[in-house]
Amino acid sequence: MKSFVKFAYDFCAKIAFINKEMEFLCRRILRIIIFTALMCSMMVFGMSIWNLSVVGYFSWAHLAMGYVPGLITAFLLDLLVAGPVVKGVAFKFSTERT
Repeated sequence: MKSFVKFAYDFCAKIAFINKEMEFLCRRILRIIIFTALMCSMMVFGMSIWNLSVVGYFSWAHLAMGYVPGLITAFLLDLLVAGPVVKGVAFKFSTERT
């Protein structure tokens, strides 16, 4: 993960020579992806532990089997479905109407 972040920041720095606006967009997208990955990983981990405990099947092996598919699903749904819907609703109600 550390090498990917370094690569992404180096890529953004190279874009800065071309266009300052593109550098801002690149860094913004990188921050969105990192934030989404952190939030999804914590959410999936916590919910998986809770659900396995409730049904009485908690073990680290069961947690590991369901963690990766749950993380991939949560990450994709957040980026492709929930994120755009929430942004649309938030900007609809937060902008001033003149």
